Amino acid sequence: MAELLGLQVTGTLGVLLKAKEQGWIPSFHEAVTQMQRNGIFYQPDLLRKLRRIAGES
Repeated sequence: MAELLGLQVTGTLGVLLKAKEQGWIPSFHEAVTQMQRNGIFYQPDLLRKLRRIAGES
């Protein structure tokens, strides 16, 4: 629906990356790790790329 309305869609990882960039969370990696502990799966290659963008590689 958001796309139909012309709104930009951001997934969970995008929100976490933005939160890290804004200083709202101390660690992108730790936030993702906590989500993985709760059963969320992310592609390892994507996580490595986003960790580099977040400055946590």
